[in-house]
Amino acid sequence: MRRAILLPLVGLFALSAGCESITGGPPSNHCVSDDECVAARCDTALGMCVTESRRPMRLALEVRPMTEPYGGSVQAIPFAPFALDGAGPQELELEPGVLVQGLVRGGGAPIAAELTFSRQSPIPGRAPSTITVEASGATPVRLEAGREAAFLTQLLPGRHELTVSPTGEWRALFPPLYRAYETPAEGNGFLPLDYPPLCADPAADTDCLATFEGQVVDRAGVGQAGVVVRLVDRLTGRPLSSRYVTASDLERDPGYFRLVFPVEHWRATDGWFLRVSPAPHRVEEVGPSPIYTRPAEALTELDGMIRVLSPNVDAMRLTYAGTVEDADGRPLEGASVQFTSTDVTDPTTNITGTYTASVRTDASGAFSVELLGHADSPATYDIVVTPSQSEGSSGVLRVSRVLGSSANGQLFTAPPRARFGGTVQTLTGERMLDARVEARTRGSDRDGALDPAAFLARSNQTSTDANGLFDLRLDVGLYDVVIEPPAGTNFPWRIERDVAIGSSGAPFTSVYELEHPVPVTGVARWRVDDTTQPVVDGEVRAYALVEGSDGSMRALLVARATTDARGAYTLLVPPSP
Repeated sequence: MRRAILLPLVGLFALSAGCESITGGPPSNHCVSDDECVAARCDTALGMCVTESRRPMRLALEVRPMTEPYGGSVQAIPFAPFALDGAGPQELELEPGVLVQGLVRGGGAPIAAELTFSRQSPIPGRAPSTITVEASGATPVRLEAGREAAFLTQLLPGRHELTVSPTGEWRALFPPLYRAYETPAEGNGFLPLDYPPLCADPAADTDCLATFEGQVVDRAGVGQAGVVVRLVDRLTGRPLSSRYVTASDLERDPGYFRLVFPVEHWRATDGWFLRVSPAPHRVEEVGPSPIYTRPAEALTELDGMIRVLSPNVDAMRLTYAGTVEDADGRPLEGASVQFTSTDVTDPTTNITGTYTASVRTDASGAFSVELLGHADSPATYDIVVTPSQSEGSSGVLRVSRVLGSSANGQLFTAPPRARFGGTVQTLTGERMLDARVEARTRGSDRDGALDPAAFLARSNQTSTDANGLFDLRLDVGLYDVVIEPPAGTNFPWRIERDVAIGSSGAPFTSVYELEHPVPVTGVARWRVDDTTQPVVDGEVRAYALVEGSDGSMRALLVARATTDARGAYTLLVPPSP
């Protein structure tokens, strides 16, 4: 329940100063009978006042163990959602990870690669659990039954989406692999990954790797060194081919490249772009260059080589310099200034690409950065100014500029952050000391209701003082505000969802009351062979499933608890998150 107190800010502080300060620690929720509870009942087994959820609620639990029974990697283990209807304890049975070994081979020999296993969470809105492991290109270790292994990992049971990305010298020779992997129901897993051979005839062969060779050249036909060439999926931007840096082969033309990719993409040329980007050493040697893509229909062939035209960036380079200050005109040191354009165009070749650059301000708030643009084809830049963390009172600034020539003396004034605060107290008016107050950014402009800078809002946190007061400085944005009472007080979190901060005049005189919890209890156990053992000192997290204005579901963290020596836990869930 949120009650607005119609007092001016100065009056609030004056009133608070007259209240008795908390000197004996924060208030706590303890009871031995119902008479001690306000609008609640006393759970004598727990020794606290408890209540029921005020609306239908679905929760999902996640356990983060301290250790794993077999000594393997520790991963957060999620469980399917359930309805919070007071239907008894939630017993959680954890399955240990499955040991998986294997190797990656190309041409019959081991190659070095990075393997990423991603398992979808049963909790709507939660990110997949991801494990990344390195496969060595060295001589593999020989296992039982004559098997060989170059990587070893431990995966949660179930289906995983697997991405194999060659590393080192193998990036230029093999494309990424995308596979699905299901852990075995019993025992350990063995996963050999073999690249198919090169196609003898890509027009007829299947399950093989196609290749094509080409050159990146300027308008005069001169090869360009230090350019990264790769095929990417048109829709997702996912890499489809090997990665080649021009001039890697000193006996070839400086612009030469050779790409290797699955043969199905050789036939489906409408499904990919050729992406061309500068290698870091090219940027250092010749200056900024854009990233651009070319569809198959824009590529030409000469003497059996694909020709990729490179833009003339020499005529596009410009310098942009300026100063960043706060709302009071003071220079901001260490502010990040990021420039992003998606329409950098070379008018001589008509090639359009993207360019991103960032710089930090010096002690005087000044900066200077090299960008790309042309007087005949100006580029539109999205400019984001982010003050350093030490500048807690200044917010994020987002502006747009059209640049076609050098510019100096540009001034950027970071807006003041909003003051968002209030008082945290119990239902009986006791002020809560040392409650942690966190504003978690949603990264949303609330369907256009807020300034576009809301997408860049930063989270922030503070604690309440002896009078239960808190004061947060926030960027313009949309937030979930979570008030977490100190451990041991037996009060649940207070959560304000989708709080919109639109200006420096955000509310400061609200009272946030801590209600009684809805307890969720249970025991977390490992299932090891035919026995079980408790999950000791593990963290159990509760997520409430809430529906957004667009109908999408998200998981909101509403409580957490630690398991004891028996694996038992008690979550104090707020009655209406």
